[in-house]
Amino acid sequence: MRTISDTLGGLTKAVTRAKGGGSLPVFISDQTQGEGRVRTLGEQVALETRTRTLNPKWFEGMLKHGYEGVRNIETQVTKHLRLVLRRPVTWTPGSTSRSRKTFVLDPAMRERLATLNPASAARVAKPADRGRMSATTGSRMQKRSPP
Repeated sequence: MRTISDTLGGLTKAVTRAKGGGSLPVFISDQTQGEGRVRTLGEQVALETRTRTLNPKWFEGMLKHGYEGVRNIETQVTKHLRLVLRRPVTWTPGSTSRSRKTFVLDPAMRERLATLNPASAARVAKPADRGRMSATTGSRMQKRSPP
């Protein structure tokens, strides 16, 4: 998702301008397994959120790596939120609230994260900070209202 979040905004804006405005569908070619699949950006983000960020096998595996594992969890949560803020079409019902429940609202998990990496744990607790997201992405965020 790093490549998606780093280049997607600029490329999408350039094509949208060249076409005279309007919304632009974005597709991702996922070649990570087998024959590969083409998905919409929203489908790809939902898949990565489900199979990584919210997958207990993934985040428990990350926690076994201590400090660096918590940093990877924080990076994944931040990337997901960054994409949602940049491209609201990538938002799926409950994805951000499930991340919050898993990593912020669960006292035992919050303690585990803070023990292993206090700085990343604090960033996971405040990923929706618009100032931080704007600084992270270097762009102005769209405001999205829930459906």
